[in-house]
Amino acid sequence: MTIKILASIIFATIIGYERHRSYKEAGVRTHVLVAISTCILMIISKYGFADTEKIDASRVAAGVVSGISFLGAGIIFQRRSRIEGLTNAAGIFATGAIGMCFGTGMYYLSICASILTFLFILISPIFNYNIPHKCCEGFGSHAC
Repeated sequence: MTIKILASIIFATIIGYERHRSYKEAGVRTHVLVAISTCILMIISKYGFADTEKIDASRVAAGVVSGISFLGAGIIFQRRSRIEGLTNAAGIFATGAIGMCFGTGMYYLSICASILTFLFILISPIFNYNIPHKCCEGFGSHAC
């Protein structure tokens, strides 16, 4: 179980470091705490109810997803006509999923998901080009 938690910490640190390096609100500490907590919750879900006759481990996982979604929603905010924090919220959600994956012992999937998440976050700025929205035509930039 300790190996699962340590693995989730290592890969969350990689993802969180990239966010920190990009001066985003959710950095290493946030990503690692999300990964640790979701990993622990999945370990609890998988092994914590072994002494009961009827187990539904998916209930804990569903609660984790709801909690991570709530945390992500708190990161998203609007300033003027811009919405900010979407990538951070998605990164938190991905880190939570990776932590859950490590918690269940699916190491290959966890590592692949971590690497792909990190690589995509790293290359994603190339997609940040400004295209004017149709709603802005004729109204000036302050109307959008």
